[in-house]
Amino acid sequence: FNFSGLSEQLKQLQVYFVGSEFAKHEAGYLEGAISAVDSALANLMDA
Repeated sequence: FNFSGLSEQLKQLQVYFVGSEFAKHEAGYLEGAISAVDSALANLMDA
């Protein structure tokens, strides 16, 4: 899923991305978080 070009829609859905200090220590943490957001957005777009 490509988030580029969706900034206005993401603002309307009040979806924001944040980094975490855990990402520095656990390699899969950020990837898992992005995957979860990706799935949630896909479900919202299909609704």
